[in-house]
Amino acid sequence: PLFLNKREIESLLKATDHDTSLSGCRNKMIVYLLYATGMRISELTSLRLENVQSDTGLIQVAGKGGKSRLIPLPYEIISHLQTYIQNVRAALISH
Repeated sequence: PLFLNKREIESLLKATDHDTSLSGCRNKMIVYLLYATGMRISELTSLRLENVQSDTGLIQVAGKGGKSRLIPLPYEIISHLQTYIQNVRAALISH
């Protein structure tokens, strides 16, 4: 599989810091979730809100072959994810 080197990852993460619009905040959350959890893009795009268990720090995803798996959330990202869900996601849905 292809992967990004450290410099490319740092550049990608920094690139998401400049756009403070609602869609920019969404994009930042996408990049951080992919990076922090290692989940596949297909798992992220099919993720449902009820599968995010921020109280236990786990995300349940439907992986390859329809198999379900739990992915631990890094502690640092849980509060950012909760803020995103409560504020940014809600605002994006209402538009």
